[in-house]
Amino acid sequence: MLKKHKDRLFRLIFEDKKDLLEKNRSEVMSMILTTFNKKSHDKTLRREGFEYRLLMLVRKKFELGQSPEKIAEDLLESPKTVKKYIRQLQNKA
Repeated sequence: MLKKHKDRLFRLIFEDKKDLLEKNRSEVMSMILTTFNKKSHDKTLRREGFEYRLLMLVRKKFELGQSPEKIAEDLLESPKTVKKYIRQLQNKA
């Protein structure tokens, strides 16, 4: 079953470079499968999602007039982290 998915992936990604890649098929497939690390990718997505959610909470609380110290206390974060997010928000505005 895994071979079937590998073949399908290979065709979808590299159809226009077929001749070159078929000559080096095993090397190309090995490179693709060893380069992509699903666990690492999923971990990165979770971390980025957490950071984005934290940024949105900081923004909302800051817009309501709360101080960085109060926000940090409410969100159980360091004031340094909260101030970093506030600077990011102000630089985007």
